[in-house]
Amino acid sequence: MRQPAWPDPPAAGAPVYLRDIWPTNQEVQDTVRAAVNCAMFEEEYAQAFDGDSNWQTMPVPTGDTYEWDDRSTYIKKPPYFDNMVDPATSIRDLAGLRVLAMLGDSVTTDHISPAGSIPSAWACRRCNSNPARARRALG
Repeated sequence: MRQPAWPDPPAAGAPVYLRDIWPTNQEVQDTVRAAVNCAMFEEEYAQAFDGDSNWQTMPVPTGDTYEWDDRSTYIKKPPYFDNMVDPATSIRDLAGLRVLAMLGDSVTTDHISPAGSIPSAWACRRCNSNPARARRALG
């Protein structure tokens, strides 16, 4: 920085710049090593999945499939799920499938799902709007 962080110090002396007081990488590393240890994380996260009393008393639906709530303003049942599976038919193992994408644990659906409409010029939009083309493209 070219401008001092403290241009007019109260005591006689030169202006103070951030470069004069900013810790070095080594100082930061030494401080973290001295202040942070495994026990802190073990203690903090030992009950991470227990939750508080609100979480523990939350009603949980039972069943083999998700029970959609039409009143939900957060998650809605996609229309393509209608008539996709006959509820009277038991769920079978999937066979002969291929991996479309293998992603790390840090990738969520927020990273891979579009937040808005997909432009019609994009290839994925053309395939999605034409099932025959999609089958040919996916082999």
